[in-house]
Amino acid sequence: MRTDSFVSCEIKIAILLRLLAGGSYLDIAVLFGISTRHVHKNFHMVVDKWFLDDCLVTIDGVGYCLDDKKWKWLLKDFAKKAMECLPVVLGLLMGGL
Repeated sequence: MRTDSFVSCEIKIAILLRLLAGGSYLDIAVLFGISTRHVHKNFHMVVDKWFLDDCLVTIDGVGYCLDDKKWKWLLKDFAKKAMECLPVVLGLLMGGL
């Protein structure tokens, strides 16, 4: 297990994505060879210092969620992209059978 405090930017992003996708901090610690404390520390650092830093971008999550026009656009765009991917996914599934 890594005992130093250096974790690369790529690993920090991977930790964030795996946690957001529902990964367990225990599994992530083993996967990347860091302590569970570092998993939490890096997750919060990336969210606080990279994504929620007003110098980069101001995110109005509540305002976005309350805007019906944005939700309708998001739903339509997601449905369109899902339909574009469906033949590829089905082809991969059928090819694997």
